[in-house]
Order: sequence, then structure tokens, then C-alpha cells
Amino acid sequence: DRMHARAAATMQVNLSDNELEQALTFYRSEIGQQVVAAETRATSPAEVSAMQNGVPLQKVSAERQAMIDRLASQLPALDMGEEVSMALANMATQSANQILGGLFQIPDGLATQLRAQMEPNLPQTLLYVYRDLDDNQLKSYADWSESDNGRAFFKAANAAAHDALNP
Repeated sequence: DRMHARAAATMQVNLSDNELEQALTFYRSEIGQQVVAAETRATSPAEVSAMQNGVPLQKVSAERQAMIDRLASQLPALDMGEEVSMALANMATQSANQILGGLFQIPDGLATQLRAQMEPNLPQTLLYVYRDLDDNQLKSYADWSESDNGRAFFKAANAAAHDALNP
């Protein structure tokens, strides 16, 4: 509940009423609902477990690859992945230190290493997550992600994730 409250407060601070309304309009639209469904499915426990050894290779047209590359440049997936990974590393380190008296620390540069590991896999991951969206739907999502409102929303969502995970 506290994480959710911190995230909601950050979203309110970082989005104007118009930007919030535009984001809600997008995510309530048919394409927005399909994006949410794809992302919800991709983060389900069964799907996360199935993807632990990598996602199935998605062979796609150059046009679809270009749309995914556009999305990859806008979505805060790497930033959020890094935030979650670092939050888990911090929590594990704190727990181990409570048990073992402060012997552990997070190595310098871990965030950079994590990002470097995630970045090459991002396009294939996004292709897999959004595999059920047709090219027109994917293009609409990429277009919205590049709009002023889409960029504002993703920036605010990234800040919200950071604040939620770092009290």
C-alpha cells in the first residue's frame, strides 16, 4: 500500500491534469486495453517463469522490427528493470547483513552491468510481449509513445517506479 501511495503521489506531481487525462484516454481505448492485456499477461507468474531462460525468438518483418525499436527507445523498460533489480539487490543485501553482521555490499557498477545485460534482449522481449498486437496496433502504440503525452506519461511512470521502490 505504501509503495502504491508513493507511486500515485509521484504520478500526480509529474503529470499535468491534461497529460493524465490523455494517458487515461489512451489506456482506456481499444489499443490501450490490448497493450495492458499484453503487459499483464507478460508479468503473470506463469509467463515470468516460462521466460526465465529467455523468450522464444520472434522472426518479424523489418517494418515490425522498426516499430519495436521505436517502442524500445520510448518505454522505460530498461530503467524500470534496473530499478527493480537494484531494489531486490538492496533488500537481499540488507537481509543478509542483518543475519551475518554487515559482511555484504552491492558491488559498484552493478546497475550498469544489469542494464548492459538487459539491453540486447529488449527488442526480442518486446516482440514477445506484444506478439498479439497486429502491425497497425503496434504502430499506434509506438506513435502514442513518441507523442508529448506518451513521453510525459512514461517519464512520470519511471519516476513513480523509482519512488515506489526507494522510500
